Amino acid sequence: MPLPRVFYRSALVLVAGLTAFGCSTPPPPPEEPTPEPVKEPEPEPEKKPECKTLDEKCAATADTQAALAFTDLVFIPPQGWIYAQEPELTIAQTPEGGAALSITAIDAKDAKAKETKAKREVAMEKLASSLGIRLPEKAKKKVSPNWEKPDGDVKVGDMTLSMWQFEGAGRGTKNGPVLFFSARHGDSIVLGMGFAPTGDSSDAEIMKALETIGPGPVEGESTK
Repeated sequence: MPLPRVFYRSALVLVAGLTAFGCSTPPPPPEEPTPEPVKEPEPEPEKKPECKTLDEKCAATADTQAALAFTDLVFIPPQGWIYAQEPELTIAQTPEGGAALSITAIDAKDAKAKETKAKREVAMEKLASSLGIRLPEKAKKKVSPNWEKPDGDVKVGDMTLSMWQFEGAGRGTKNGPVLFFSARHGDSIVLGMGFAPTGDSSDAEIMKALETIGPGPVEGESTK
């Protein structure tokens, strides 16, 4: 039985629609977002050494200002020497450990008081121990300065640095003179000890370093 014309036309339209639908191009897949580049973690800035022990191997440069314990003073260690700002003293030595220098200070309003003398003796023992110095002996006793009569003195800023030197000291495998020095600074006394092996120029380097003692730090320069 032939389809009525209305159904025939509807069938054609349906077939045409299905044909067109079957032949249409599917829409492209949505574009995936471009992944952002992975940022490598930035390396942490290198931590500056605090230069509190010789194990840190802080080497002094021309503008190094090492703080002196118990004071507002600084000094410039000999260039290339290893130094440490320890709680009770400041020490510097050559990289190979020959020549060395150690400085501290004691509270001493009255330089002639018994208490001051006792503090000074304790401080000098600590300085000698910090350097590992074998002090020379006289009459079976370790040498000690006559604090009232220095062998010489030198002007350092507004201080007068008094000095005493004894031959026959030793440090490690080296022998040479030991230098004691002292200076009044306000209500404190700066005390120090240095050792220079016989035959090298480190004694001059020690004296040059001592001449730099003064208030610090100088603006714009490092204390490390």
